[in-house]
Amino acid sequence: MTEIRPARDRSEVDAALALRYEVFCVEQGVSLAEERDGLDDDALHLVVVEDGEIVGTCRLLSHGSEVTLGRMAVAAGHRGRGLAAELLVEADARARELDGRRMALAAQLSAQALYERAGYAINDANLRSAALHRISKSADKTATGLHYSTFEPGLVWVETTLARCWPRVRSA
Repeated sequence: MTEIRPARDRSEVDAALALRYEVFCVEQGVSLAEERDGLDDDALHLVVVEDGEIVGTCRLLSHGSEVTLGRMAVAAGHRGRGLAAELLVEADARARELDGRRMALAAQLSAQALYERAGYAINDANLRSAALHRISKSADKTATGLHYSTFEPGLVWVETTLARCWPRVRSA
C-alpha cells in the first residue's frame, strides 16, 4: 500500500533527506552543500511511504500566498509508476491548506512534462530573473520568495496559479 502524507517525525524527515542525498548527490552529482540549503527546518516535508519505507519526498516552503515546491525525489527502484504525479497532487492540496494561491518551483528539464501535465506553465519572466540572479550565489531570496540561487543550467522555472487548479465550489 502506498501512502502520501506529511512526514510524521524527525526520523521520517531524516529518511527523506537520505533519499534526497541518494537521488541528488549520488545519482546526479549535486554537491551536499547545494542540496542542504538550510531551508529544511522551515519546510513541510511530504513523503511517499511503501511498506514502511520512504520512497519519495518533496518539500513545501510557504511565503505568504506563494508556496515553493522543491526537492522532489523518488527512489530509483520506484520510478515510472506515477508516484511523482501523486506526490504533486498531495503537494498542491497541502499548498492550498497553507493558504497558497500560487506554487512555484525549479525543475529539471527532464521533469518538465510532469509539471505541465499537472497544469504548470513555464514562466519566462522567472527564467530571465533567475539567469540574472545566477550571477551571485548570495542573491536576495526574500524579496520574491523564489529561490533563484538554486537555478542552474538545465533547470526551468515552472509555476501554476493554485486558484486555477482549485475552482471554487458554488454554495447551494
